[in-house]
Amino acid sequence: MVNHVSASTHSDHTPLHLASSLGPARDPGHDDGQGGNHDSNNGVTLHEYISEKNWNNVLHLLQTQPNLVSRKGDSGALPIHLAAGNGAPLDIIDKLLDVYPDGATVKNNYGSLPLHRAAASGATLEVVARLIEAFPDGVKETTNGWSLPLHFAVTCRAPVNVVKRLLDSYPDAVRQKDRSGNLPVHTAAANKATVQVVSMLVDLYPGGVQEKNNVHDLPLHLAAAFGSDVDVISRLIGTHPASVRDKGEHGNLALHLAAAGGQSHDVITRLVTEYPDGVHKINNNGKTPLEMCTGKRRSSEVVRILSEATMRVDGSDLEGEAVDAKRRKVGAQKAEAAHRGNEDGDDRQIPLFERVVTVILKGFDEAKTEEDRKSIRVALTSVSQDNVADIANHVVIPDDPSSVSSEALYHKAYAISILFRKRSEEAA
Repeated sequence: MVNHVSASTHSDHTPLHLASSLGPARDPGHDDGQGGNHDSNNGVTLHEYISEKNWNNVLHLLQTQPNLVSRKGDSGALPIHLAAGNGAPLDIIDKLLDVYPDGATVKNNYGSLPLHRAAASGATLEVVARLIEAFPDGVKETTNGWSLPLHFAVTCRAPVNVVKRLLDSYPDAVRQKDRSGNLPVHTAAANKATVQVVSMLVDLYPGGVQEKNNVHDLPLHLAAAFGSDVDVISRLIGTHPASVRDKGEHGNLALHLAAAGGQSHDVITRLVTEYPDGVHKINNNGKTPLEMCTGKRRSSEVVRILSEATMRVDGSDLEGEAVDAKRRKVGAQKAEAAHRGNEDGDDRQIPLFERVVTVILKGFDEAKTEEDRKSIRVALTSVSQDNVADIANHVVIPDDPSSVSSEALYHKAYAISILFRKRSEEAA
């Protein structure tokens, strides 16, 4: 289950930051087991017995003090809320409903019915079906976060038969969004639901794969970010092929998110195959998918796939900026070289060509006027393996450009642009 631990606006839009948009993964109302249902003999509450899964004592207390079944705990939960969310067997659920049938219709302080709690905790089909039988309209009820029982079922990766039972009872649930703008298919994609579950949702509402949530992410973005398998990725792409070209929050393609999340080479290959030019696309932070493939999650196979794809696709006419093409190609070389260095356990010297281009790129970023940017852009598009030695003879190129101030790099970049202008005049 996705844990909504942080709400971030970090422009790289990693899975941790995406999690802030997925409201259904929050617990639909956890009761701490404390409340007013005290046994007058020993002070133990009915809620506590349920929390401890002491089902024999639960049955005993219900027989001796049936009035306790309608008393709420500290979070407004009835005993049946806690039982439904705590793996109670069917006979316990039956007994609670026999004593207090209306319990199935009561919401706790979070707006959750017992059915929401059951769906969120992986309850059996029999328990879910019994709660639906007790309150058929419960499948249409939403929590304070606008979540249906179906949202919670796909969040916790409930069994296929439970999801099917909820859908059979309320097919239109597939079209209903929670407070974060997530359809059930968004939530399923973000929580590694099986391809069977995703297919059930897509079959009922194919248009759902084209809908964006409140942060502009499609189900494919979430599936790529949170590690859905390649079958799910393929199912979503097959239903809406254009989704691989669609940029979500912070300008990320699904490929950016898959690379950042350290997803399998099968997923990366599927996304690259479907949209080869995607390897050159930059997000709002100026990063390509390869540049997102960093840290402990990256694998040599994924780096290889992205590196080869980046160098294979020219990209010179993408984004309308030659400077972006150069940035992407050098980013591929840099990432691959860094990865090789990590694998070999040594510090490799950065190649001269890469250092020169890095200097020019940094200078371009620091340029204050359009005239300067235009001049440096010419240098960036003109630099090649054949002329970097000449550049180094006239401009001191640092061994590690990252250790030099941005202002110094700007001056070096401008000097390189003047050198190219001079060479151009000499050639004329």
